[in-house]
Amino acid sequence: MTNMTFGECLRSLLSILDISMNRLSKAINVDNSLINRWIHEKRIPAYNTAYIENIAEYLSRSFHNSTQIKSLDALLYKVCDNNPSTVSIKDKIKIILSECQGYSIECRKKENKKNSNLSTNQELSHNSLYCTDIILEKVLSLSSDDKIFFGNISALSSCIQLLKSATSSKNSGNNTIYITYYGYLKVQSSDEARLMAEMKTQLLIASEKNIEICFLLKLDSNIDRIISFIKFISPVFMTKKLKIYYYIRYDIIDSEREMCIVPGLGALSCFPCSENSYEKSGFLLRNSHAVNIFHEYIKTHIKSSSRPLIEYYPDDKQTEYYSSLFKSQEYMGNSFLCRTAQHPLMMTPALYKNILERKNLSPKDISFSMETFEIRLNEFKKGMCYCEYYDVCSVKTITDLIRYRKFPALINGIIEIVSLSKDEVLEIMENIIDIINSFKNYKLSLVRNIDFLMQDNCYIFINEKCALHCEMYFISDTAHKTKMFINEPIFVSAAEKYFMEKYEQIAPINKDRHEIIKFMKKQMKLLDDM
Repeated sequence: MTNMTFGECLRSLLSILDISMNRLSKAINVDNSLINRWIHEKRIPAYNTAYIENIAEYLSRSFHNSTQIKSLDALLYKVCDNNPSTVSIKDKIKIILSECQGYSIECRKKENKKNSNLSTNQELSHNSLYCTDIILEKVLSLSSDDKIFFGNISALSSCIQLLKSATSSKNSGNNTIYITYYGYLKVQSSDEARLMAEMKTQLLIASEKNIEICFLLKLDSNIDRIISFIKFISPVFMTKKLKIYYYIRYDIIDSEREMCIVPGLGALSCFPCSENSYEKSGFLLRNSHAVNIFHEYIKTHIKSSSRPLIEYYPDDKQTEYYSSLFKSQEYMGNSFLCRTAQHPLMMTPALYKNILERKNLSPKDISFSMETFEIRLNEFKKGMCYCEYYDVCSVKTITDLIRYRKFPALINGIIEIVSLSKDEVLEIMENIIDIINSFKNYKLSLVRNIDFLMQDNCYIFINEKCALHCEMYFISDTAHKTKMFINEPIFVSAAEKYFMEKYEQIAPINKDRHEIIKFMKKQMKLLDDM
């Protein structure tokens, strides 16, 4: 018999098909709250109802590819320990749901029986003992290290204390820090600002010590709230140690409570103590049993009610990453690029072909690479005919090109840093000037410092209402350190707004076409004189 509950089973089926609870509820004509109760084990469909038949009928029509079918077969094997090949997709779904329904109902019966016996025992104890003598077998006392704190200053100080214990501990038993973001990061005093800065520092130290930082977010229509989070997390955004999850539902109830959990070391839980109260109070717990309860609670929420915000691409998935990037660039909308790295599309097709030939590639590989490059270049130029393309670039990116004569080129699906001759660098510089003069929608800005990137040789590309891509590499190497992709609509919109806030803060002279061209020509002259 299976040990998978009905809620787990239904959640797995919806995940295979990427179908939301709301969508399912509309399809089978039931209230969304009922689906939610099924998923979270609050309710179980009774025997002899039409729910399973209706669910199976709808879901069976949603299978469109072999990957989905393979996932269904794997689930069937997990539940039933066999996989009858002659059974239809609809019948497979009915078998899976029915088996898990039966398991959940039997578990519920056992639980009810246990609770009934417990109630009887408690009643007997009450009749035979005075209330102060009742034995509470499942109750543990907290330790002297457990604290209650009052107010935001104490809350932030407690959180920093917990983070410091994580970074200073040699062996905590777990290399993950869990932090929620349900509310709003408001700073209303200089002391709070100082403590928030210290909290950022501790998170950066944690990432440098190979500790994973896991955020659980509530996303909503308040874009400013998400921007506050982006500003807060920027120091560790370009590290591989950051994991962000967001609730599948946008209307979570527990929206005012915040937690910071370091498994094995401590758990912080804070919340407002009065209606519309900005000030938060709460508990800092060191008791190992209490910490374990919070750890299991946050893991359950992440597993059952959220999905990853960021998709990371390791080195062996570079082709997939650039495929997603190219697809985003095909979407017609304003583009936002913020970079301390070279723009691969700033070289000419002739120069790119020359570089490919120097790599001793086969004619077939050269032809394919050239075709891909020209498609990207055409999409880039076509987009600028109709939409605005904001390119915020560090001055150092231009001066480093002159000084080191190195440039990133896509070679067989992998970015390589290639060495260029003086004439080839001049060709790129002239091409950039030509793009500035030819496309009025291309808005290049040259700035001394891009404070929110935090890293050299990286860029963030946002395509309006579509996706956000981040990439970072070393100029001396071919290997990429970080590549990531985000397509959650609310977060992408917040990133767009944040970018434009930063763009408006750039001095007009650093956005002036004539001044930028003058600077570029001066750098070209310096290169010529070397």
